[in-house]
Amino acid sequence: MREIVRELIRDRKSLICVSIDPALPGTRDRYVIPERYVTGRDDEEAILDFTLDIIDKTYDKVIAYKLNLWYMLKLSPKNHKYIANYINKLENIPILDCKINDIGDTVEIGITNIAELGYKMITINPLLGNLHKIVNECKNKRIGSLVLTLTSNRESERYLKNMYDREGRSLYVQICRDIIESDADGCVVGVTDPVTVDDICTIRSIIGKERIIFIVGVGAQGGDICKIEKALPGLIMINIGRDIIYSDDPRGRVDYYNELFSKFLEKVYVI
Repeated sequence: MREIVRELIRDRKSLICVSIDPALPGTRDRYVIPERYVTGRDDEEAILDFTLDIIDKTYDKVIAYKLNLWYMLKLSPKNHKYIANYINKLENIPILDCKINDIGDTVEIGITNIAELGYKMITINPLLGNLHKIVNECKNKRIGSLVLTLTSNRESERYLKNMYDREGRSLYVQICRDIIESDADGCVVGVTDPVTVDDICTIRSIIGKERIIFIVGVGAQGGDICKIEKALPGLIMINIGRDIIYSDDPRGRVDYYNELFSKFLEKVYVI
């Protein structure tokens, strides 16, 4: 999967993964699916049409799409498969943001089902353990693995930075070491507070240049774009959601971010 990401970055000259979190009207005050997708359609149709429209408007300028499982729960397996295969045919990477973790048997069934739906990469929650089992199952099904390491929510400081082992290492550092030992493809890292430039430098120094740092928190969450450079040189993907998908001009927003991130391309290890 890392090689596929490298090739897409080379071909598209883009680092962007578009996060598609289609919220139906009434579920929150802002960032919801526009009424034109909802009127005369049921919830599943609205989510499907909105998702496909975003993909159609942006696919040739990005490298991946991350679909949040909890926003997509109203989709039937048939439509999950349709979207994932649609993304595959356009030569992008369909990522299921499922944050999977459980006992071995459950993980095996879960990843088998995810693979059958057509997804090529998933997110993993390592906090329950079992990371080696999950990554091995991903490899068996040819699915890429992104491990939550130091996330964009504020609670990550309490759980991932301020929890230490007997040697005084933060939990996120231990997760990085598990990523290396399990040979996962990469880690999910925020560029919002409380993640610091030192944290990002530490993560890169542990996981090496060839693994992906999947950067979250850019756009509506107000992440600091300057922190991205600390993940370089090395393989990166930059995830952006609401600021693109709920824009009046999603393609224009992708163009804006591609231009903004173009200065990083020459510093990406694989370019």
